[in-house]
Amino acid sequence: APSGPDDTETDAPPADGAVMDALDGVGCPLQVVYGEQDDTVDWGPVVERARELGDTVESLPTDHHFTGRFDRVGALVARFFETHL
Repeated sequence: APSGPDDTETDAPPADGAVMDALDGVGCPLQVVYGEQDDTVDWGPVVERARELGDTVESLPTDHHFTGRFDRVGALVARFFETHL
């Protein structure tokens, strides 16, 4: 199994190369919002690449489905849109 962000084992599949390539091809402001407790996907490489590209990265102490954090996710996305639209 791939390593999680703290080098612990996770059942998450590895980040897909197509996802990583897609980040490179985005020609507009991009925001990545991820759950720090997400073990559904290997978000570490995506977050790292987004940061390398200077994209906006936001983390929340939640799972893949942002359980209990919908208001916070909405506020983060709204702030991003207000800034970039």
